[in-house]
Amino acid sequence: MKIKPRLKEELRKYLLFKLSEESKNVTIISSHNLSNEQIENIKIKFPSIQNKIINVEINENLMAGFIIKEGSKITDLSLKSSINKIKKNIYELT
Repeated sequence: MKIKPRLKEELRKYLLFKLSEESKNVTIISSHNLSNEQIENIKIKFPSIQNKIINVEINENLMAGFIIKEGSKITDLSLKSSINKIKKNIYELT
């Protein structure tokens, strides 16, 4: 089945638009609501998110820390992730 050139071009434009919109947004997932001061401190530590729209999501399953989703990049600074890394290192040593 052939795709019509016009439809192909519209799809390409739509996908480029979605990618550009996604690149403007960052999601921070935390166990509790973050204050503006905490969000500003996170922006200082992660300069790549400074000029982007920050969305905060609450996930009560997180014990502590936070996760930053920036497009397809995920930075996991949660306590659970840290514990899992330590476990993995211990198992590798034994």
